[in-house]
Amino acid sequence: LVSLFTDCESPSMKEMIKIYQENGESVLCLSSALSVNDLSVAAQADLAISLEPLPLRTCAFEVKARKVDAAGMIYYASPMMMSLSRAINTIPSAFAFEEKTTLQELFWIISMTRSYLRNLTQCAGFFAAGCLTIFFSMLLSNVCGTPPPFIGYHILWLLWIILPLLSGSLFFTSVRMQSLGDFAFKNTEHFQDINRIFTYYLLRFAPVVGWFLATYLVTLHLRDDGESDISDHFYWKATETSSNLVGDVAFESKMTRAQAFSSFILTCSLVVASMSFLYRHASIFRSNLSQQRMWILCALVAIVLQLFFTFGVAPNAFEGLPHFYWILLMMPLTVLLVDELAKQHDLKLFTLFQRRAKLMFDTLLGMHSPK
Repeated sequence: LVSLFTDCESPSMKEMIKIYQENGESVLCLSSALSVNDLSVAAQADLAISLEPLPLRTCAFEVKARKVDAAGMIYYASPMMMSLSRAINTIPSAFAFEEKTTLQELFWIISMTRSYLRNLTQCAGFFAAGCLTIFFSMLLSNVCGTPPPFIGYHILWLLWIILPLLSGSLFFTSVRMQSLGDFAFKNTEHFQDINRIFTYYLLRFAPVVGWFLATYLVTLHLRDDGESDISDHFYWKATETSSNLVGDVAFESKMTRAQAFSSFILTCSLVVASMSFLYRHASIFRSNLSQQRMWILCALVAIVLQLFFTFGVAPNAFEGLPHFYWILLMMPLTVLLVDELAKQHDLKLFTLFQRRAKLMFDTLLGMHSPK
């Protein structure tokens, strides 16, 4: 948000707004709710906010006119006429504030709006990353010919309960007032950074996918006591319309227990991965997580719900595992180390963009400022 104050006439201000709009800028106009000259300027801007000015002195309503001189008369406007004038002048404005509203409050509202927009982007990004994680887990499992790591209700549980719960908590992260000093990205060329974003996803979530599949297959092998190859327990059941890979009853019971345990590990990994989405550029190790109370609450609820789901599907999912297996609960923390590297690279690109945008704005401001 760059403040631009000017005392130009309305035609000059409209011309300046047109110049910025032609160069891809989004212009916010803060106008007076009682000035008829600001009406056309507010209509030209992309977004307008009207603020009722403070009166210079208390003006009492008088029915009779007060004669100033022989040239004419001055009448005090009635409250009804003032309200009508305010209603007409604020037609182009999206928001109209009373005279008690300060500029500090107005800037806080803008900062809060920007922060919520950023939080919504992080929320949608994490949900999309979670969906891709489930997709690639199933894809690699089918390509490698291993037993499926998910059954239908596992996928529905993750998509309808766990991911919305963790994604929704990202929307309520604390407001950052420093966002007013950042140049916003233009709402053009949406797929310009698709390759960079997908690369960030691979760096952040490829360890999650790999560790989840490794945990599932090792757990399944330990459940089977390592006596035989996994493929020995499956056979093809062909019908006239389709053919399915079916396992024997004993092995499917072991596979259900392995899937339940692995889904719990995946949920823990998603909780840790969502931690890195609380801040886009700031390091998670230098941030105060105690302020993110909504995320802490949703993360605890997600883990507790996943425990209930795991024990509901397989009550003995955690039984018979070696003691060193509990180290798996610490392994998702390695995702944060990879995430820090991706954040550092993204921060460098963001800093270069901010410098370039500020240089372009200052150049544009100097070239077209009214004399």
